[in-house]
Amino acid sequence: MIKRNHLAYIFASACLAIGAAISFYLSSRYFSADPDFLNSSIVWSEIKTRGLKIMQEWSPTVDNWYISIYPIHFLVFLIFGTPTILMLKIMAAFQITICAFLASLIVYKKTRNPLAFLLVIFFTTISYYSYNIGFAFHLFSHNSVNLYGLLCILIYVCWDKSLAACIGICLISLASSISDPWFVVAYTIPLLILAIYDKVTKKNTSWSFVLAYTITLIIFFSHIIQHYLKVPVTKFQIADVDIAFSNLKFFMVDSGWMSNIFFIKNEWAYVASSLIMVLVTIASVCYSNKLNSINTVLLFSLLGVSSSFIIGLPEKDEISARFLANLIYLVPIILCVNINKLTRVFVIPFLLLCFSSSIHSHMVNYGNNYDEEVLDQIKFMKEHDLNFGYGAYWGTRSSSVTWMSNGDATIIPVVVNHSNGEINWQIHRSQVFEHWYNPTQKQTFIAITQDQETCPVVELCISGMQKQNGTPDNILKYKDITFLVYKNGIPR
Repeated sequence: MIKRNHLAYIFASACLAIGAAISFYLSSRYFSADPDFLNSSIVWSEIKTRGLKIMQEWSPTVDNWYISIYPIHFLVFLIFGTPTILMLKIMAAFQITICAFLASLIVYKKTRNPLAFLLVIFFTTISYYSYNIGFAFHLFSHNSVNLYGLLCILIYVCWDKSLAACIGICLISLASSISDPWFVVAYTIPLLILAIYDKVTKKNTSWSFVLAYTITLIIFFSHIIQHYLKVPVTKFQIADVDIAFSNLKFFMVDSGWMSNIFFIKNEWAYVASSLIMVLVTIASVCYSNKLNSINTVLLFSLLGVSSSFIIGLPEKDEISARFLANLIYLVPIILCVNINKLTRVFVIPFLLLCFSSSIHSHMVNYGNNYDEEVLDQIKFMKEHDLNFGYGAYWGTRSSSVTWMSNGDATIIPVVVNHSNGEINWQIHRSQVFEHWYNPTQKQTFIAITQDQETCPVVELCISGMQKQNGTPDNILKYKDITFLVYKNGIPR
């Protein structure tokens, strides 16, 4: 006769396999090799060619991913070889699956109910909006550090009285916070509050736990490691009242859009979904009659992210759901760990509606054709000997074209002065290497297209580039991109 724990293991394995298949299908369906997605692939290529010292030339963003994401990706590339689109799709699916499995393990450890592993399927089937606008499957997004946050919570749930486990959590939190400062409000500060709660409510709990988390935050805010790694640092900026109210609106829209229990595409439906989500979460905790440790860390994580989203800069919009990635996991977790005869009356219908809505969203939305567009652009560029040039990071699909063509069609991102339409060679955007801008005498093009970051007014950019670099030897047009071609390079 099969023992109960063996059945639980078999059930968990089945759910994990199904979840992995779902996440790979959806990640592949929505995948696009955009410049941000290729971050580690591009960096790895430079490291292989020029050595680790080339990182001194790299211009990272505040979300630098140095300690959290790069080591894992580089290890994968080292083992399996040069990154390919298939490899990146598998990595994206793996990220979603592991986050889902960690979340289900947290619920299982708290409830001892094997049905908790159904959450693996629930979390890998999250909505189209969560996948694409929430960047849940994006290799470089706030959801990528959700993996570490969920791991920290799981370690705590398993070994809450272990100082060694606490130190492990602190090290993970420090690495993740340095790699993505959003982790601080999402997990590091809530973990400190959890330690304080445990000290106050549990007898014989050592102050060492509180001290460990405090030291972790002190090290982070001292920026010692950030300065050593030469990564940019930022301070949390409070929004003014008008922006805060605008952010509140988009918090309701974005969080409701991810769950969208009303199925329809409508802002009021999203707001209503968000309100119901908040009410269900509060009711779940209240009717469970327990403000325990797990509820403390989950609630303060949700509160930390939500409040920072609302009162902090930058101003948010309908595509800011990436800042709310931990809601995807923590809301269902808190509902499930507090489930009882009373709460299941509204928790189960809510979760079923979310799950059904997610399936519906994948039925009415389709994959993108970004990669096909990049390949078409590469074909045009090769046919017209457009092998090297400069253009907008996003508008010309710069790094995507360069990577997918193996450098045969290279577009280097540039910064353009919005006042006169000329390239500013003194300033480089983030996520570029300095040696990319070494002068060259070979044929060079400037690719111009409307792009809010680089070139909001195409006509101004075209005239500005010609004033700066002279009359081009040839002008080519591909869809909405204008190529100014200079056979002998451009003056610097």
